Amino acid sequence: MRVLVTGASGSGTTTLGRALSRELEASFFDVDDYFWVPTEPPYQQQRDSSARLSLLLADLAKAPQRLKCGFDNVVMMRTRLGGRSEDNNN
Repeated sequence: MRVLVTGASGSGTTTLGRALSRELEASFFDVDDYFWVPTEPPYQQQRDSSARLSLLLADLAKAPQRLKCGFDNVVMMRTRLGGRSEDNNN
């Protein structure tokens, strides 16, 4: 199972994603954790796109059931809906 929660900053995607991951017993990945380099105060320095992708793919490979949250175009997700495959590349 793969679930993608997407929305603008401050719209509640992280809150919803965490709640869904608990309910579905799935791993949770917040895009902010990959997009931003940890700084104090936070959200001051963007991570290079190749580093974002490497970090995210490494974490996704470790989790068979996962929930990804945020707004980006780093990874295209594939899911099954109503018995047919949906792909946002089509």
